[in-house]
Amino acid sequence: MELKGERGSIFFRSIWRDNKNIGIEPVEYAQPFSVPFLPLTETDFAGYHLGMAKNVRISFNLDHDKSVISLTIHCTDDIIDATKISK
Repeated sequence: MELKGERGSIFFRSIWRDNKNIGIEPVEYAQPFSVPFLPLTETDFAGYHLGMAKNVRISFNLDHDKSVISLTIHCTDDIIDATKISK
């Protein structure tokens, strides 16, 4: 999390315990942000991006042999498809 001020920015990180946010603390620089995904089905997963305050869903798309052929990222405002590159 970033708090922008007249003389620069201050960065904070969230402190989580038992799947609950119990506070924040300052950090020296912005840290990478990850979205933990939970399974909805065998091919669909959902997570929540706290920094953007948005739900994110990903889906693995399978062919008739049940092999992954692409990945679809469903955001609130956009859908992104990524086709698997075969070797």
